[in-house]
Amino acid sequence: MKLKPKLVALLPFTLTALILNLFSVSLFLDSIAFIFGGALVFFFLETYGFRFAFGLSLILGAQIYIIYADPVSSVFLPISLISIYLIKRNFRLSLILAGWSFWVLLGWWVYLIFLLNLFNVEELIAITLALKESVNGLVNVTIASLLVLLYKYYFDRESRISYAELVFVFIVAVSVTQLFLISALKAREEEKHMVKSIKGDIEAISKNIRENVVYWLDIHLNAVRELANRLVIWGHSNREQLQKETEAIRRSFTEFHACYIADKNATAITFYPEVNPRGKYMIGTNFSFRPYYKDVKSTLRHTFTEVFVAKFALIPVVGIAVPAVKEGEFLGYAYCGLRLDRIRDIVKEFSLKEGVFITLIDKNGKVITSNREDQKPMHDFERGELQVTKFGLILEGRNNDHGRKSSLRIDTLYHSFFYNELKLREDIGWSVVMEVSLIPYLNVLFSKLNVSFLLLHLFTFVSFLISRFLTFVATRPVSKLADSIDVITRNIEKRPDILLPNTNIKEIGKLNRSFEAMAKKALEYMDELRRLAYYDPLTELPNRTLLRDRIENAIRFAKRNSTRVAVLFIDLDYFKTVNDTLGHEVGDRILAQVAKRLNSVFRSTDTVARFGGDEFVAVIPDLKDINDVVKVTEKVLKVFETPFEVEGEDIYLSASVGIALYPDNGADPTELIKNADMAMYRAKEEGKNNFAFFTEDMNKKAIEILNTKNRLHKALERGEFLLRYQPIYNIESNLIVGFEALLRWEDPEKGLISPASFMPILEELGLIREVGAWVMENAFRKAKEWGDKYGIYVSVNISPRQFAERNFVNKVLDIAEKTETESSKLVLEITETSLMKNPEESVKTLKRLKAKGFRVAVDDFGTGYSSLAYLKKLPIDIIKVDMTFTQSMVNSEVDRSIVKTVIDLARSLGLDSLAEGIETKEQLEMLKVMGCKLAQGYLFGKPVKDEEAEALIRKEKGL
Repeated sequence: MKLKPKLVALLPFTLTALILNLFSVSLFLDSIAFIFGGALVFFFLETYGFRFAFGLSLILGAQIYIIYADPVSSVFLPISLISIYLIKRNFRLSLILAGWSFWVLLGWWVYLIFLLNLFNVEELIAITLALKESVNGLVNVTIASLLVLLYKYYFDRESRISYAELVFVFIVAVSVTQLFLISALKAREEEKHMVKSIKGDIEAISKNIRENVVYWLDIHLNAVRELANRLVIWGHSNREQLQKETEAIRRSFTEFHACYIADKNATAITFYPEVNPRGKYMIGTNFSFRPYYKDVKSTLRHTFTEVFVAKFALIPVVGIAVPAVKEGEFLGYAYCGLRLDRIRDIVKEFSLKEGVFITLIDKNGKVITSNREDQKPMHDFERGELQVTKFGLILEGRNNDHGRKSSLRIDTLYHSFFYNELKLREDIGWSVVMEVSLIPYLNVLFSKLNVSFLLLHLFTFVSFLISRFLTFVATRPVSKLADSIDVITRNIEKRPDILLPNTNIKEIGKLNRSFEAMAKKALEYMDELRRLAYYDPLTELPNRTLLRDRIENAIRFAKRNSTRVAVLFIDLDYFKTVNDTLGHEVGDRILAQVAKRLNSVFRSTDTVARFGGDEFVAVIPDLKDINDVVKVTEKVLKVFETPFEVEGEDIYLSASVGIALYPDNGADPTELIKNADMAMYRAKEEGKNNFAFFTEDMNKKAIEILNTKNRLHKALERGEFLLRYQPIYNIESNLIVGFEALLRWEDPEKGLISPASFMPILEELGLIREVGAWVMENAFRKAKEWGDKYGIYVSVNISPRQFAERNFVNKVLDIAEKTETESSKLVLEITETSLMKNPEESVKTLKRLKAKGFRVAVDDFGTGYSSLAYLKKLPIDIIKVDMTFTQSMVNSEVDRSIVKTVIDLARSLGLDSLAEGIETKEQLEMLKVMGCKLAQGYLFGKPVKDEEAEALIRKEKGL
């Protein structure tokens, strides 16, 4: 082959080698990487010659240097290639023997010398990296040898493969490679254990320090509060008694540097000690220039000063100032300077563990105390470069201050720290900084990893001896054994019988047993993989993959025998409520019970599969009479009549079933399942606990819904959403007090569409967040405009998904700030169902909104399942009576009673009641008699554009 065509032929192999180097096995926060592109370098050496292999080694070496910042490995790849090539040629060894001889006897020593002498790497790190490189080289040579064997077998039939090489490669491939993977996985587990241990140390120590420091500061804060209380009780005139109290506090709390009481102009009326070290009499000194005086006077709250060096004591001190306030009037304040000796003791007490450094810093980043020698009190705290690791911990890298020359990732990591900063409390402003050195932890990990690597080297040598021995005394048995294993390997998915040759050679018998054990374990793994691939682990029912296969088999059988196939889509009713209220663990137990009950209904030739979540699919093949499907479906519904028992409680559920038939409703599994799913939704619409067959009308409806979804994706971007405003009237005064902002969609194809048609789809698609934010922003702007001009508020509907967001309150506040809208001009309408999904969290959210001045209305009240115990806890302002009750209350005594009960309930809780859907004067008169305060509906006005709404306001106000 000429040179140029040869280079073209080798290009795919070169690209493969480059790609292999990208997919590494990384350990210890990605600082050590096993890379396998080198396997193709040695494959090139054996198949295409030294020149091409050397060229590829240079390319891969450059890639290793660029990607992994590893100059040693990048240089050592061509060095190892040259060495193995020379050993192979001079001693006439196979590739794997030459490679293993180099790495086991020489390579890792040379690599170690490189690291210690040229890069000044820590000894333990150097040993670990050298053994790692050796193991990586062993694995690469093994992979290359396997590739060479395959290449010679398929493409170079004239080559002869030695039995020793074959046995050696086989033993290595089966055993040593497995040991390498086990070592790597174990190292990862050790890494996770290390991170968990460090997290535990950080959390426990930080928490203890915070509790101890805050407790100590609070003791002295309370002492200063007591001194301020004396000024409130006795006033300025009783100075002698105040001086005694000041002295008593100062003497009782020996860590106070000095204490005094000042009047409202910051003039000291008491002071202890009365005379400072320079002999100045301190009573009468004015401290109005002190920042803490301005703080306590303006806020009427206590304050901790910045940490400073006391002028005469020359020690770090923090000042504690507490205002004396009587009936809202600022009388003066009490102040004590607190020495920080105890803080040093606390830090020292909790920093005894090796490698743990604790620094206490003030709100300006100044060091208060630290067990780090380089962090001096009252100096700026010096942090290294911070980055977040994949485990969520923050890693701090510091400048090279250990005389190291190495820039290797592992060496940098070794001298890094895990960093955590915890604020003590808002009013104190201090933070605890913990820096945990990785050195003690990595030393343990490296030691364990090195043991694994040494064992692997030992096993390499043992493998070599075994291969040589077997070459001389076990050629024929091993050949037969190889044939048997080959049969097992090639047919492992068919679970073949394990038939190994008989032998009277003890070693071969032992090898037989070892391979038999491995084969059995492999077959067990295959069974487990098959089970994981085709069965649901929770219910042990077939999963989607196996379900499709069963449906396809049933269709093929039906085609041959001119019969039908029934696909039943079974969905549990109300199961989401069970999960939300009782938890997913209880839900999983119920699903397992459902699976057993469903299995009891169907024949052994049928299939019951878990499709996902609370959905199951059953397949009935060889169906001759449709009535048989109806009978089976009725049995399915019947199994749900008995409650499910979980932890001694009875849980009642029902199911809805959709049925699709082959060939009537589909020709393949996807179509049949989809149509059965649509039929199930039809069954739910007709009342749940029901079943329905698929019809073409349902398919048309599904297509229509899909088209609507597609158009909704672009609706906000195209500006198709509109807001309409419906007036809210005070029933007594018959005046407009507000407007409810109502969302409409002006679809280019179908015109103006009611929210009832598209809101559920917005919720399903997750678009409600963006649309909800758009609604709030536009409604808030109108609230500001009409509130400023006319004193009218705007009511905004909040969707369940919006309300359930973690940062919901922050979003509301951001939009209010952006639109400059006062919260008093807004009412947030939240449905009863949204509030009751998680009542405790709802109370917290509403309290935050109320604290910012927002009013809250409960929408659709009476249609959900509110607990009165929670209702009285909810910080709300308005209860909206749902229109399903108000519109029928004239003719229905039951609905009339419900409306009156809700209005009375609102009055008893001090809330306003608002009736929706008022369309007749008779309804309005009833509401007046019942004492309802607010109303809206077509009797007062339909939802209109914003300009029409403003015209309505102006007309009412005579403007």
